[in-house]
Amino acid sequence: MNTPQGTEEWLKKRLGKITGSTIHKIMSVKENSSTRLKLLQDLTLERISGSPTKNIVTPAMARGLELESEARKAYEKLNQEVTLIGFIDHPTIKEAGVSPDGLVGEDGMIEIKCLNIKSHNEIIKKQILPKQYNLQIQFQLACTNRAWCDFVAYHPEADHALYVKRVFPEHEVITDIHEKAVIFVGEVEEKYREMKLRNSEEVYKYL
Repeated sequence: MNTPQGTEEWLKKRLGKITGSTIHKIMSVKENSSTRLKLLQDLTLERISGSPTKNIVTPAMARGLELESEARKAYEKLNQEVTLIGFIDHPTIKEAGVSPDGLVGEDGMIEIKCLNIKSHNEIIKKQILPKQYNLQIQFQLACTNRAWCDFVAYHPEADHALYVKRVFPEHEVITDIHEKAVIFVGEVEEKYREMKLRNSEEVYKYL
């Protein structure tokens, strides 16, 4: 559980699993949305190959990762110390888990977003989290059994560089996530078995 994020061991622990950053992809109203189908294919291939899918890292994503440590320190100056954590498996759903940006005390955790300045200011103005981020946090709360999560938005050049919003479990949302995750994991398992059988049959032809 305490394997540092970004390491090879951490990547192996989350291989072929639904994670906090991908949970929104299975929550589409459209059952066969292209995003959902792509994730189904990616996770199946990860399980077959034993290697993680290579995702494109945009300049914005790279910048966000670089600022994450700075954001965590800014949060700690005004709040409690943050404990870094690795991958945490879901307590009941096989092949699912999360990697929070840190744990706070005995009951809390944080999720950091270092967005472009327009998106940063928009969240502060509306005081509402984008649905994708709320789904991520709700799934993290379900996996960790923590009582709350501080959503931390940080942009060093904004008028309000640090924005913190405390988020609590929304049980109806968590139930919906749980139901859809169980179905999706079952689909990944079924597709995985089909591909393994197909590959075995192809090999058998040449024996």
